[in-house]
Amino acid sequence: MHCVLCAPNQASPAEQQIRDAKSGDVYASILHASVGDPVSTVESMAQAIPAGPDTLRLVIHCADPSPTDDPARLLAGWSPDGWAKFDESLAELDAWANEHGAELLIRPSAAGMLSDAICTMSWASRSADLGCGLLLDPVGWLTGSMIKDAEDHLTRIAELCLGCDKASALLIRSLRTDEAGNPSQASLGSGSLDATMVVDRLRPLIDSIQTLVVLDPADLELL
Repeated sequence: MHCVLCAPNQASPAEQQIRDAKSGDVYASILHASVGDPVSTVESMAQAIPAGPDTLRLVIHCADPSPTDDPARLLAGWSPDGWAKFDESLAELDAWANEHGAELLIRPSAAGMLSDAICTMSWASRSADLGCGLLLDPVGWLTGSMIKDAEDHLTRIAELCLGCDKASALLIRSLRTDEAGNPSQASLGSGSLDATMVVDRLRPLIDSIQTLVVLDPADLELL
């Protein structure tokens, strides 16, 4: 399935919607929510999304390890206690989703608990009994210092994630950097990374994951 991540709908609690590129049907809604938010918060957002004929699929972010700039506290976010808290919160959200016939997709990022492919695959292995899946965003794992070696990093990411049973969808995109070198989201065809390189490096994942997501319909021609 080829899908497009669409612009925000101001009347919806969904930050963005992912729609089937052919039919226009909603594949998933991305919520202003993260692992660690109360179940009641996610439930309230989900209830405001119009019911559709298919499974309610919700994308939530993987959460910041600690809401602070203090390096010591930030590092503690990835401690055993930090992971235990993350796993407990996600298990509660997953149980709620199962009870209500919904499906959760967790979107990892360099700024969250699932901050790279290694820890994400480790989490996926120990969380096989949960019903939630992953919306993989390989370029989202690239920090400013990694961009110059993006080809090598994306090759490694594809190798690590290949065959992951939790990988329900794959976002294929590029990025732009500001004057400070901080990356932001960009479509495959308009970003600073070579589109052919990105597709070539991610080809193993593209060929193995059923649902592919892009930011711009024109990007589908680049796959």
